[in-house]
Formats: sequence, C-alpha cells, structure tokens
Amino acid sequence: MERILHQDEIDSLFRAAQGMQSGGPRRMRQLTRCDFRQAGQITREQARSVGGLHESFARNLGHTLGAYLRSRLDVSLASIEQLGFGEFIQRMPEVSYIASVQVMPSGANAAIQLDLALAYPMIDLVLGGNGNGTQEGSEVTEIEEQILESIVNVIVRELQQVWQPLLEVSFRFERRQPMAQIFRLMPPNEKIMALTFELHLGELRGMMNVAFPAVVSTGLLRKLSEAWVYHRRHEESDLRPRLQRKLLGAKFGLELALPPWPVAIRELLALEVGQVLVFGHRADRPAQLKVAGRTVFEAQAIRHQHYRAALIRAVQPLAKPEGGQ
Repeated sequence: MERILHQDEIDSLFRAAQGMQSGGPRRMRQLTRCDFRQAGQITREQARSVGGLHESFARNLGHTLGAYLRSRLDVSLASIEQLGFGEFIQRMPEVSYIASVQVMPSGANAAIQLDLALAYPMIDLVLGGNGNGTQEGSEVTEIEEQILESIVNVIVRELQQVWQPLLEVSFRFERRQPMAQIFRLMPPNEKIMALTFELHLGELRGMMNVAFPAVVSTGLLRKLSEAWVYHRRHEESDLRPRLQRKLLGAKFGLELALPPWPVAIRELLALEVGQVLVFGHRADRPAQLKVAGRTVFEAQAIRHQHYRAALIRAVQPLAKPEGGQ
C-alpha cells in the first residue's frame, strides 16, 4: 500500500538529506524575533534617571514661574517618550503656542509647546488680571507674544539649571514657530525625546510638551548612564565593607552539647537529685559546638580559670539545624 507523506515529514527528510550531504547533522540556528522599531529606545534605567532629573525641573518651575505669575502653579512630569518628530507634531492641538529653543554648542533646536488654554490666563496674570483670560482668536498678538516669550525664558532657565551639572549646554529662546513652519525645526522622522508636563494654574489644567532632538537627548542619556553606572559601582563597593562590618558584629548563640542519646521514659521518671545518668558515649569523645543550632566544631569541655570553656578539636562541615528541612 502506497504511503502519502505529510508536509512536515517531507521537510524532515529534506533536512536529513542536507545534513548527510554536508558530512554530518546540521546544527539548527536559533532565531530571535527582532522589532527594529524598538531599536534605540530609552532603557528602564535611563527613563528612571530622566524622570528624576525632570521631576526636579518640574518642582523648580512650579515655584519660579508661580512666583513670576504671582499665582500658585503646580507642575508635574506626566510622561517620557522617544518618538518621531512628525508623530510628536501630529499630537499637538491645531491651535497652540510653539517656541523653538536653540541648544548650544550643538546649534540644534528643541521645541516647547504650551496649551493656549493656559497661555492666555498666564498673560492675564502678568498684565495684572486675575487669570481669567480666555482665547479670543487663533492668533497671538505681538504684546502677547512678548509676554509668552518672557514665560518661555523662565522655562528655559530652569531647564538649563537641571541640565548643566550633567552636560555643558545652554538653552536660548529663539522665536515662536507658526504651525505651518514647525517641520523646519527637525525632519519628521527625527527620533526625539519628548517630555510631557501637566500644569495646574488655579482651577485650570493644561499640558506643556518639550521635544529634544537626538543629538541633544543622546548626550544627556549617555551622561546619565555614566552617572548611573558610577553610582552603582560606588554603591556596591561601599556596601560590601559595610555589610562585612555589620556581620562581624552580629552575635550568635553557642551551645556545647553531647550528641543525642536515647533514654527510656522509666529511667527519666526514676531520676532523683544526686543520681548519675550515664550516657553511652566514651569519655574521650568530643562534644558538639553548635552555632545558631548548627554543628560547626568538635570541642572538648574544659575549665578555664573560673569558667567553663570549649577546646576546639576539629571543624565540621555545616549541617542543617535540627528539625530543618
């Protein structure tokens, strides 16, 4: 009867034939799935470092800009992302305030976006109002632009304060960028680091986004990684001696005892004061010196001046404590 082979059987025979032709069994390669979209993404350690750095920036900005506006302002870091500049722009509201910031010495441009829902109340506060300014049109006037420029300068100074200890850079406000010209700042496929901040101004809430080009963000991430590795090595090198000192000062209970010997209940019930109970151990057999319940040494019970003492005879391999698993 003719047998019909399935496809997997045909494949197995074909692989076996290839192995025979090459003079032996072929070694199968291990294949790993690769997603190139994830290449160059911020690692967890880098995200933690970037987050800690810019949480400090958010707190400082809340105090400084709040004092400038003479109003309570709460700023918090909402997210850290690495994405294309084109995708970053697509997420922006159609009507928004976007400023370009020059980063020296690289000469690259970063971008700061501020919701107009917050921009107009800020302008009103600077002009002496109570922060109830509302958006009346899609265009910002020349006076309003000058006020927003002063606000962006406060933001830029606070950014520089947190970046400079790690990276020798300076930030400088360049100009407001119309939405139609925003793509001139960076190519749409430029991989940027985008930070999103949530701002609370009284009862109002809005978002601020900061985009750093790759040439700038890569330098920061490299410095943060170096600082993290140094801190970790320094911490580990410091931790070991401290841990050793702590352990050397730890105290454990010592017990000098004979090995167990079975005794009948009737003998225990018959014991009286002054009676000698004989164990079945030779008199020259050493006792067990236990540390925290584990037999560590063989020792002889002796007298040292007015105290009982143990004369170490041998070192025993560590055994499990009695009753241990």
